[in-house]
Amino acid sequence: MTSLQLISQKEKTFKSIGYFNHSTNSYDESTLFPKETTVILTGGKFPLTDYKDLYQHSEKYYIMNNKQVKLIGFCISCVKNKVNKYGTPTIIVSEK
Repeated sequence: MTSLQLISQKEKTFKSIGYFNHSTNSYDESTLFPKETTVILTGGKFPLTDYKDLYQHSEKYYIMNNKQVKLIGFCISCVKNKVNKYGTPTIIVSEK
């Protein structure tokens, strides 16, 4: 699992910030996309619409840096007409 922060909505680029470790309240290194890696969304949509964009509800994969990933979470700042309005847009993805 990896958290990704939006760099550019137009170019659909994100930066990996790693895996959130709740016990230390910090981000650890991720095996999916190493920290500070620039990730490009080439399959799937952004901005998002609602919970139906999550893999749990759609069973659709996103393509990022030529890897199929599951979208498992996102913040309100990733939703259409709200991008960057309530903070830095962040999504959480996991391996297929």
